[in-house]
Amino acid sequence: MLASIAGFSLSGIGGIGYRHHDWHMTSTTLFHLIKEPWPVWFTPEYLGSEFGFKEPRPFIYYFSYYLPAAVIGKLFGWTAGRLALYAWTCFCSTLLFILIINYIKKQKASVKPLYYTLVPVYIFLMGGLDWWGHPLYHTGKDHPDLWTFPFVLLTNLRVLYWSPHHCLPVWLIAMVILHNVHSTTVIKLFLPTCVALLFWTPFGTVGLAPFIAWYLLSLFIHEKVTINIAAVVLSIFFVVIISTFLFSHSLSIPIQYTLTANWITDKSKRYLLFIITELAIPLILLLITSDKLKRTEVMFTGIAVSIIILVSPALRLGFWSDWCSRTGMASQFMLYVLVLKNVLTMNRSGRNFYIATSLIVISCFTSLGELNRAINEFKFDMRELPPDIRAYGGGTYVTNQVFGKPDSFFFTYLARRH
Repeated sequence: MLASIAGFSLSGIGGIGYRHHDWHMTSTTLFHLIKEPWPVWFTPEYLGSEFGFKEPRPFIYYFSYYLPAAVIGKLFGWTAGRLALYAWTCFCSTLLFILIINYIKKQKASVKPLYYTLVPVYIFLMGGLDWWGHPLYHTGKDHPDLWTFPFVLLTNLRVLYWSPHHCLPVWLIAMVILHNVHSTTVIKLFLPTCVALLFWTPFGTVGLAPFIAWYLLSLFIHEKVTINIAAVVLSIFFVVIISTFLFSHSLSIPIQYTLTANWITDKSKRYLLFIITELAIPLILLLITSDKLKRTEVMFTGIAVSIIILVSPALRLGFWSDWCSRTGMASQFMLYVLVLKNVLTMNRSGRNFYIATSLIVISCFTSLGELNRAINEFKFDMRELPPDIRAYGGGTYVTNQVFGKPDSFFFTYLARRH
């Protein structure tokens, strides 16, 4: 818990830390969930003529992460809601660290308790080799992990600070899979939980889906599957509700297929650099500690590498690379956890251990730039009000992605209309 409190004290969550670009949108989301009745609607009068809407529009976004804090905020006010969001984030990350440490302990290797204190540090700071490519290519991007744009996987620190609503639920489910895939333990609510994850992060769920499928397949192979009627019914209910909600989105975000003949000709060098940047250190570390990998972990490594090479770079959604960064976060995390587990449980007297620890330190360099920015731009103001959603202006990428269709099935039959 102390590691989570310290780590997120610079994030901007809850008004504690620096105000990065996404801070405005996440804070605005919490603000409207606290101040407005659910579901949230925006009237043409509120938005103004700049948006050009003639009828109210529903607010469609990744709400799940914010809902517990929004309930506290509705009861006790804006400041209490922001503090609750900070506490909720620290709780989720603490649970994640506990799951990772317990997973390492399950290996029955001799690991000094002091080494477990490095787990939160590693999870916060691990990233690709963007620190060398960014200054080399002078891309002009503010953050070093954007230099291979549109092929983008963010460092752990940046995704934890900018998008905890995406990474934390995905990483928690990933750890549940890692914990149980070796024992093929049946988790009765596993399927409805995975379906509900779509409400947290649709793209993140897509990236996690192959790991979920492999876990379920392993249950079938070992004949551990028993049909739980309640879980099936709950899953179907979640599918109906969540799918109708997601498809009520205006879907106005432009889509580009990046791995086409034209794109490969134009972006092949950047694509190859992206693959090397993100996979070089994890694969080298897994190679020199391969004796620590179980068969299922080898399979997960193959799935993760395939997703990062083929699935995540295949699409570009919107102005940024949301598809790439979010579908790749589960695979990236899986590789990092397997690396951490192998290194902490390996023989610490050999040459390979010093090589492995050196590579891990090198992989944290990219996050140091984000950490330095967070320290230099630190601000503490829990009462500060975020900008209105209308402050982003009509026609911008930020606003277009949060408005739904008022005549959609969900808002016609399943939710309160304005």
